[in-house]
Amino acid sequence: MNTPGTRKQHHNMSAPMILFQDTYCHVLNNETGEIELIEGPKRFILPATKTLIGDKRAKLVVKEGQYVEVLNPYNPETKQCVMGQIEIRRGPLILSLYPFERCEGLVKDAVLLGKNQYLFVKATEGDDAGVLHRVKGPALHFPNPNEEIVGTFDAINIGENEAVYIQNTDTSELKLVKGPTSYMLEVNEKEYNKELSAEECSAIDASSATSSRAYSINIQKNEIVAITDYRSNKEKYILGPVCHILEPHEGVRVVKISGGIPKVENAISIAKVNLGPDFMIDSFEVRTKDNAVLNMVISYKWKFLILNDDELYKVFHGDFIGYSCQSMRSRIREQASTHDFESFHTSSSTILRSALFKDYEFTNKNNNSKQVHYGRFFSEFNFLVFSLDVKQVKPVDSELALLLDESIKSSMKIMCKKLNDSAEFAAEKERIENETEVAKLRKSLIEIEIGNYKKEVIEKARIEGSRLLEEATAEASASGHQKRNKLKLELENMKNVIDMLQGPDGDVYIEYAKVKNLGRNVQSATFVPSDVKTLIIPPTTSQLSADLY
Repeated sequence: MNTPGTRKQHHNMSAPMILFQDTYCHVLNNETGEIELIEGPKRFILPATKTLIGDKRAKLVVKEGQYVEVLNPYNPETKQCVMGQIEIRRGPLILSLYPFERCEGLVKDAVLLGKNQYLFVKATEGDDAGVLHRVKGPALHFPNPNEEIVGTFDAINIGENEAVYIQNTDTSELKLVKGPTSYMLEVNEKEYNKELSAEECSAIDASSATSSRAYSINIQKNEIVAITDYRSNKEKYILGPVCHILEPHEGVRVVKISGGIPKVENAISIAKVNLGPDFMIDSFEVRTKDNAVLNMVISYKWKFLILNDDELYKVFHGDFIGYSCQSMRSRIREQASTHDFESFHTSSSTILRSALFKDYEFTNKNNNSKQVHYGRFFSEFNFLVFSLDVKQVKPVDSELALLLDESIKSSMKIMCKKLNDSAEFAAEKERIENETEVAKLRKSLIEIEIGNYKKEVIEKARIEGSRLLEEATAEASASGHQKRNKLKLELENMKNVIDMLQGPDGDVYIEYAKVKNLGRNVQSATFVPSDVKTLIIPPTTSQLSADLY
């Protein structure tokens, strides 16, 4: 903490004083009484009228994003320090304190707020003292001397199909903020922890631990949930598939139904009612006309018939399982009392279906169409049991049960023997049919092989005939070509003779032909043109020989 000193130091006027860049000092003017701030870098000589107060001081470095609180800040207009006040000085700066200024604490970092962060500050002075303000990120917050930081908070991240309950602290009004979002509370808001009863939490498979996170109900297809509005005291019905988030003033209607085998009342608490088709199993005793007590296990298939939206309330009217099972149980006992043991045990399913089920005709008010459904209808809930299956009919009397077991075993043996004989007969019949089929296939195979052989012979003959025909055709073609060439040559010779006869040598050739036709002893001939007057014929070789001898 830097304070102006009271010790005065006198310096010789001839001795210079040096202040570096990161130092400063306070000097008292002895004549006026003012204290001056001298900052380096500087070199000066202290005159006789001024006195150095204290030692040289190091300047305070405040970086970017930092601040320092200065008590008794100096006012440059009045040139005086405002005593008792605090001033926030932000970086970046190099701070030299005036006389009477003090640093309250060390250099501090400003509050850095991220994108999903915020803080509350409370005014400590002025007309709005005690009033809260919210500062949202991203931001770099420097505190005000007249403010107090209450706290820094992270935004509430709310995912898809999620929500948070928020309460207004001024009006106590509740609201639901749905995701996906990052929600920042207002200064007059807080998270509200909604509580459901343990029964409601169990019915919707939710945790019973209190939390500001909203209750969400995943309603599957063919499911329905009754939502109660506590403010208006009304109900609305939500059909799946949908994810419904409870409003702050909403709850769920819980229905208690019978469960177990045999059925026990109020065994199950549910909020999501399956509209079906579904099944239920009941077990009870009946007495036949001949006083045989039987234990029956029966499975029912059921569904709700929701033909009009204004009848949805009937689904939550009460214990539809217990009521329907009790009603069916009573009617089945009535039917059992009118039949003897053997007939009822043998044909119980057929007897009960024909006696309890019938056709019901319904009209849809929305489109005025008509529908017919077969079964047992309970109009109190719009509940239809449309199938009945007897799983077990067992005598309660052990001796009767033993006799029945023996009878069943005997019947089973007879049935098994009959089934075995039938199986053997069917196997033998199948074997004979297979052998017959194999013989037919063999015959077909032989016929196919014969046909293939015939085709092969015919194909060979066809190929051979084609070959011979091609050879004959080729030979005839060659012979015809030879004859055509010979004829062409003869025609060429005749054409040459004709051309010669028509020319100047034609007469000579005719004479030659005549001489050649006179006899075979003519060895040579000489042709004399008609216009020659004198002709000297040279002697032949034979004549010359005769003259020599």
